Amino acid sequence: MQVFADHRIPVTFFVCNETLSGEENHSTVQEIFAFAREHGLCLEIASHGIRHRDLSKEEPEATIEMIEQSVRAFEGKGPRIQGFRAPFLSIENRYRHILGSKEWKDCCLRYDSSICFESNLLTSLFHVLARRKCPHKIGSVWELPISSLDDYHMMSKMGRSERFVFLYWAAEMNVWIRLINYFMLTFHPHTIGRNLLLLDRILRYCRKRFPKDSFRTCIQLVEELDTLS
Repeated sequence: MQVFADHRIPVTFFVCNETLSGEENHSTVQEIFAFAREHGLCLEIASHGIRHRDLSKEEPEATIEMIEQSVRAFEGKGPRIQGFRAPFLSIENRYRHILGSKEWKDCCLRYDSSICFESNLLTSLFHVLARRKCPHKIGSVWELPISSLDDYHMMSKMGRSERFVFLYWAAEMNVWIRLINYFMLTFHPHTIGRNLLLLDRILRYCRKRFPKDSFRTCIQLVEELDTLS
């Protein structure tokens, strides 16, 4: 959070209602907001589910109910939640059915960001060539795709060096911005927290490469998309 604040780049945190040990996350969310206010950081909290678990085998109706419960639980403690990202991106294969469902009741979900459809550098190249991975609306909900492989996949799973990851992100960023004027980059605290020099380097590059008003939280982007659609 301090690195994002130093570079004045807005950030969206996808947070579970409960920790891995089953404890309520409300106090941590309040600490996050307090830090953001103190350091002038533009920050949004979105849902990452009630707890961090794989949803790939859940029925769509159960997933919808879980998202609604997560949003209501957060809002009962203060923050207004308007977005969701599935743990492990585990609704990728069913996201259109889930977002297009008419079963939504009490949840005012405005966007989802649970798809990436990438597993290696070859798929990254395919998606750049296909140009299909862009924001799109399903029913009343915007889908905001993740544009490239994240820190966990690049460093923890593939064992790539910081230099390689920086060059990959910078290249992907420049291509996607040029093609569709959109780029979504995702970090995991347990991975990027061990590589803060990389985070500082990529954010510094972003600030030098693009105008200040290029950066958005997810909900800010959704509000802009709504005015354009």
